[in-house]
Amino acid sequence: MIAQEKLAIEIDTSLSSKRVIRTLERIIEDRGKPAILRSDNGSEFTSKDLEIGVMTKK
Repeated sequence: MIAQEKLAIEIDTSLSSKRVIRTLERIIEDRGKPAILRSDNGSEFTSKDLEIGVMTKK
């Protein structure tokens, strides 16, 4: 079984990868870096900005 927890809700007509990064950074600051991050293939999640911005930080 996979436990799911919603840590943030961002509502808008469009979310940039930079906005997703800011939200993830805030969550990581509060809760620590996740072992696994799952997402759909939306452009804001497949962007190189996201890969470089959040997942490479220690």
